[in-house]
Amino acid sequence: MRYPIASSLAGIGLGALLLTGCSVTDDSSSDATLTEQSTTDGATDGSKATGAADAAADEEASIDLTTLTEATSVDDLDLEDVDLDADTATVTAITLADGASSVDGAGASVDGDTVTITASGTYVLSGSLSAGQVVVDADNAQVTLVLDGADITAADVAGIQVVNADWVVVDLADGSTNTVSDAAGAAESDEEDAPNAAIYATSDLWITGSGALDVNGVAADGITSKDSLVIDSGTVTVAATDDGIRGKDHLVIGGGSVTVDSGGDSLKSDNEADADDASALVGRIWISNGALDLTSGSDAMDACNQVTIEGGDITIAAEDDAVHADGILRVTSGTIDIIASYEGLEGALMYLDGGSATVVSSDDGLNASDGSGSSEPAMGGGTDGARGGGMAPGGGGAGEQASDAAIEITGGEWFINATGDGVDSNGNVSMTGGTVIVAGPTSNGNGAVDYNGTFQIDGGTLVATGSSGMAQAPDAGDQAVIGVSLGQTVAAGTAITVTDADGDLIASISPAKDTQTLVLSSPRLVTGDAYGVTFGGDVSGDDTFGLVTDGTLSGGESAGTIEAG
Repeated sequence: MRYPIASSLAGIGLGALLLTGCSVTDDSSSDATLTEQSTTDGATDGSKATGAADAAADEEASIDLTTLTEATSVDDLDLEDVDLDADTATVTAITLADGASSVDGAGASVDGDTVTITASGTYVLSGSLSAGQVVVDADNAQVTLVLDGADITAADVAGIQVVNADWVVVDLADGSTNTVSDAAGAAESDEEDAPNAAIYATSDLWITGSGALDVNGVAADGITSKDSLVIDSGTVTVAATDDGIRGKDHLVIGGGSVTVDSGGDSLKSDNEADADDASALVGRIWISNGALDLTSGSDAMDACNQVTIEGGDITIAAEDDAVHADGILRVTSGTIDIIASYEGLEGALMYLDGGSATVVSSDDGLNASDGSGSSEPAMGGGTDGARGGGMAPGGGGAGEQASDAAIEITGGEWFINATGDGVDSNGNVSMTGGTVIVAGPTSNGNGAVDYNGTFQIDGGTLVATGSSGMAQAPDAGDQAVIGVSLGQTVAAGTAITVTDADGDLIASISPAKDTQTLVLSSPRLVTGDAYGVTFGGDVSGDDTFGLVTDGTLSGGESAGTIEAG
C-alpha cells in the first residue's frame, strides 16, 4: 500500500527542517507536531496515456509463472549445432546483375532476376540486383551464403528468402559491405508463411563474419526467422517499418555490432510455446555480447517468455518499454544505457544479478507485472506503522491483492530516473546486494518505490528520492532503513548527507531532480542508531550516479537527526 507521508511545516528554512522517523530531533531538541500531507497536489493516476504505450497496455499478456521454466544458459535453448566456418573446398560463385546474373558451380540456377539455391553448400554472392531475389529452397539442406559486396533489392518483399532448409548461415565477407532491401512501396502479404521481411527465413538463420550488412525492411520487418535467429558477429544495421530483428523461437546475439531503427519492436521473440515440443524453451531473447544501439517505436526488446542479458554494451531509445518480457527478465552482466523509454525494464519476474544500467523513463523505471491486474492501487491510508523513518510499508493497496510478480536484486549498479514509479512491483521486492539509486517522480501520484506485497532488504545499497505523496520504504529484512520526509522540496543537485554519531559520512546523494523524500538502506546503518542529516556543503569522494559512500562532508546545514529502523 502506498501512503501519504507525514510532512513537517513545509516552507521553513533548510536548517529547521524536521525529519519523520522512529525518533526525530532538530538541533534545538524541540518537539514537533507532524501534519498529514495531501496526496492531491500534482497527483496523477500513472496510467498509460497515448500512442504505442497505450496499445501495449491493452495487449499486456498474462503468463502462468508457476509453469514457466527459465533457460539458465544459452545451451538450454537447444540451438542447432552449426559450423560457422564456411566450407571453401567447393564453392559456387554467384554474380548478381540485372537481367544477367550468372552461376559458376553447382546447386543454384537463375531464372530472370531470381537466383534459386537447391542444395547444401557454400555460395559466394557479389554484384547487385535492383528488382530481384535470392531464394533458398532445399529440403534439409545446410547452406552458407557468403555475401561479398552483394546489393539486393527485391521486386516486392524479401531480397533473401529461405523457403526451405535445415539451416542457413549468412557470412559477411571480411571488408565487404552488403545491402538487402524490400522494394519501395512493398506491401506485406496476408498469406500464411508469406515473407514479411527484407531477409526472411522459415529455417534457423545465423549471421556471422566480419563484414557489414545493411537491411531495409520497407514492408514490415528487417530480418525474420520463424525458427531461431543468431547473430554471432559482423556489423548489422537494420531499418524497418515494423519489427527490426525477429527470431520467433529464439533471438540470440553473441557478438558484433547491431544497430536497429524500427517502427515496431527492435528485437523480438514471440513464440509462446512450441506446438511439437511442449518442453522447448521458446520465445526467448538472449544477449551475451556485442554492441547494440536500438531505436524503437515500440519495445526495444520484446520476448514472450524470457529476456536474458549476460553481456554487451547496449544503448536504447524506445517509445514504449526498453526491455520487456512477459515472463522472466534477467540481467547478469553488461552495460545498458536507456536514454528514453515509457517504462525501462519490465518483466513478470525480474532478476538483477549484475551489470550496470541507467534508466530514463516517462513512467516506471523498473516494473514487475504479470498482467494479472492493475498496478495502480487506490490512494489512502495513514502514517501509522512506518518502518525506519515515517514512510509506511507496502502490504497491498486498499482492495488490491499482491500478484506473483517480483523483483529480486542481488548485484549490479542501477540508476533510475523515472517520471512515474522508480522501482514498481505488483508483488514483492527483495534486495540482497548491488546498488540502486532512484531519482523518482516529482508528482505526488507516483513514488520512488512502489510495491503491493513486501520489500525485504538484507543487503546492498538503496537510495531513493522523489515526491512524498505515494512514497514507500522497505518493510522487511535484516538491514536498517531510514525513510525521511524532508518537509519541503529540496532542489536538484543539493547534497543530502547522512552521517553517524562520529560525523563520518554514511551516504551522500545529490539528487538528479527536485525531491521531498529520502529512503536510504545501507550495510553501514545500524538499527536503533541515530544519524544526522545535512543539506548542502562540500562532499568529497568518488560518486556513482551522484551517490558518495566513501568520502567526507564539510559545511552544510543540519536538518536534525533520525533513528534507523
